[in-house]
Amino acid sequence: MNGNTHQYSHMNGSAGTEADAGAMDAIVEKQQFGNKVTETQSTNQYQSTEEATTGVPKHPYVQECEKMTARFSSLIDEDADAPGSPWTIMVNQLQPSFLKIYKHKDADFCYKIVATADNTPETAFDLLSDVTKRPEWDDLCDSTRIIEELDAATKIQYVKMKPIWPTSARDTVLLSYVKQLEDGRYLNVTQSVVHDQCPDLTSKGTVRMEAGLAGQLNNSHGYLFHQIVTRDGSESTQAFGLFL
Repeated sequence: MNGNTHQYSHMNGSAGTEADAGAMDAIVEKQQFGNKVTETQSTNQYQSTEEATTGVPKHPYVQECEKMTARFSSLIDEDADAPGSPWTIMVNQLQPSFLKIYKHKDADFCYKIVATADNTPETAFDLLSDVTKRPEWDDLCDSTRIIEELDAATKIQYVKMKPIWPTSARDTVLLSYVKQLEDGRYLNVTQSVVHDQCPDLTSKGTVRMEAGLAGQLNNSHGYLFHQIVTRDGSESTQAFGLFL
């Protein structure tokens, strides 16, 4: 990356377009108004789980992080344009900006989006991987909060999305893990979990979303945003962007 343009890839369910546009605007605006995030700060912030928990018993959910990382990396590193690929291209745009959208042939709610935007990798990753900042760029997001910090790299997060008539509001509880890979890429991967501080509110009008796997990956060419959202029973989901 040259510091001015990053590659952005996104996977979503049903309502990602408006949120994605807000995300890109927020990234550019943050950089234009004097963002102070540096690569060193990002590297320190996203230390590995094992480094952060040396000598401390691990929470049961922390044990899932490396499995999530391996599964997510295998999906994100697939060549979506290779012959026989399980990905079907839906959008292939070069102008006014680069954009590709793929759908996985074997899953109803699995999309991969690759795009470009003006920003630095560190700025974009720090902004979009921080769930508390999501309402700043996603107009569909009602509220977010961190439920529990398991270690410096692992958190349990709550996200509530606004209702879009005629559907009800949606919410989700996510295990989130951030890590800098050995090749220098920044990874943020999440999946739905259960937490006693966040009971299912479906009976009160807020439908619980289930994210099988979601995340973002930032490499030297920019961002690859990848999200997988599963369907819970007969209830469809509203997309919530999460970057690799």
